[in-house]
Amino acid sequence: MGRKRKRKESARLNLGPLWAGLLVFLASGLFVFLVLNFLPGFKVNENSVLSNVRVSKSLLRKVVGKPLYMADINKVREAILAYDNAYQDVVVVKRFPNIIEINVVSRKPFAQWKSDRSFLLSREGVVLSDPKITDFKEYIPIVIGDYKEEVSRGSVISDRRLEVAFKLIETLKENHLIGKFNVTEIDATNLSNLSFFIDKTQIKIGDRAWKRKLDDLDNVVRQKAYDLSLIKYIDLRYKKVYIGHRR
Repeated sequence: MGRKRKRKESARLNLGPLWAGLLVFLASGLFVFLVLNFLPGFKVNENSVLSNVRVSKSLLRKVVGKPLYMADINKVREAILAYDNAYQDVVVVKRFPNIIEINVVSRKPFAQWKSDRSFLLSREGVVLSDPKITDFKEYIPIVIGDYKEEVSRGSVISDRRLEVAFKLIETLKENHLIGKFNVTEIDATNLSNLSFFIDKTQIKIGDRAWKRKLDDLDNVVRQKAYDLSLIKYIDLRYKKVYIGHRR
């Protein structure tokens, strides 16, 4: 009997360190909670939101004043992407103790759409700029004619003619014709008469079989040694190449 009682008392005594450890753990957790939630140095403020674009006040309100761990960076990312369609991607990360870093990746300009005004476009057809009266000189102008939708920065131009014009630009680049010649405009108003201009000379190429037609153009220019300033148009749409001279 005496031995059994000693074993029970020994078992009770061994619980002491366990309870002490648990209390220390809970106290530590409470301390961390209080530090993270109530000390200003661990809360997000306007100066601790670092971004490579301007961040709106309404967006700042989503995170400012909150402990870093409570700031929902997914909502921040979604809000920025929804704000401007000219943004292709947004990366948002947290940095201890209270920093939020926002890195916005903008869509790259690919060409310009020319109507009564000029708009810079991405390859996806997203309008990247406010309208300009003059051209964006670094990018090839595309004319598609009768597009009647309202257009502003962030709009998406949904028109098959624009997509075909984009593919023509890519083909011209692949064949090293942009740079070799001064391509000044693409007219995609009527795809059966799709054309691009070398300075003021119209190259009628249509909407198919571009590789063969561009080979024909290269042969004509090299073999005939034409002065393109004297040529009004070169029509590549048929098996025979037709050339119209200026009068």
